[in-house]
Amino acid sequence: MANQAAKQFYMRPMEVDDIAVLALWFERLSDLTLFDSQSTLPVNKEILHKDWERAITGNLPRSCFWYSIENEQEELIGLAGIEAISHTNGDCVLPIILSREMRHQGLGMQIAAMLIDMAFSELRMNRITTYYRADNEVTRNLVASLGFHEEGRMRQARFSGGQYFDQMVVGLLASDWQDGRSAVVNKKNDNIELRFGRDARSSNPWPQQYS
Repeated sequence: MANQAAKQFYMRPMEVDDIAVLALWFERLSDLTLFDSQSTLPVNKEILHKDWERAITGNLPRSCFWYSIENEQEELIGLAGIEAISHTNGDCVLPIILSREMRHQGLGMQIAAMLIDMAFSELRMNRITTYYRADNEVTRNLVASLGFHEEGRMRQARFSGGQYFDQMVVGLLASDWQDGRSAVVNKKNDNIELRFGRDARSSNPWPQQYS
């Protein structure tokens, strides 16, 4: 039974209009450099629009799927994607960014878990790869809670703020997820409900959607 007191959040396909909010988030240099290893300085909305519009409106077969996360007031509070999809190798990357006020609440874990379900159950991926800066404790704790395995450390591979940082490489196989998904479900914050789309008839909150 749904928790009547739970905060409701919704994932939907990203729209071009969402880029304006993304531009505001990326004005914060510390968040930009953690999320995008290729960008070390903020750029204006027009440049971001050109870069991201290709990812949102590209043709099939898609190499990425980007989704927006909204709260009950239809405010954009996060973006997440299944990116760098290799249909040949069955591999993809899973980037997530949340607004600062939405971090450390368990929402990121549910967003990632829903995308992992999609990648393995709908796109027939065999593994998910994620890269993060070694000093990013939030991402390190998130991927560990989802069952990712540390696969390597790229020494001094990220540059920001005048210094080099190591970059971590972690991976999750479909078989890992099959074995560990129930443990992730048990970690779910019951005060948060995430569903795909706003129509309650179209999907149940995670994790029922792919159980």
